Amino acid sequence: MPADPPDWLVVDRERAVAPPAGRATRLGASGVELLALCTLELLGTLLGPATLFGAGVLSSLIAAAFWGLRDLGAGAASPGKQLLGLTLVDARTGAPATPVQALQRNGAMVAAWLLAALPGPLGWVGALAVLGLALVEGASALLDPEGRRLGDRIAGTRLVRQR
Repeated sequence: MPADPPDWLVVDRERAVAPPAGRATRLGASGVELLALCTLELLGTLLGPATLFGAGVLSSLIAAAFWGLRDLGAGAASPGKQLLGLTLVDARTGAPATPVQALQRNGAMVAAWLLAALPGPLGWVGALAVLGLALVEGASALLDPEGRRLGDRIAGTRLVRQR
């Protein structure tokens, strides 16, 4: 049986929803996460030659791990979301998103980064998939009336403001 959502989340006991995250706040959280990802990518590039992997392979593996784990943090929120007071919830119930939902939400990007880690042409296909997914996800979040990106629709999640 699912746990009751926290009191700050409940606006309407019938639907258990909180105010949606605004587009500007989502963009700010994405910016924080992009900065974190770039920092990790730089670290992978610098450390890659000292490992059994090449720099690009290590960077791609780090990025895949970042995307896979980013919404599994405290309160179903990545560091950028936590910093800006956002949390990931089940779109239907308003309860915090489950780990499975978080993985579903980011699964396509994880797969693209793992593909980018492969050598040769497959790695280039993966890099193009990362770029394409980033564009599709960004456009869907901007164009969706509820501000939900494609990954949110797939996982049945949405971002809301914490109170």
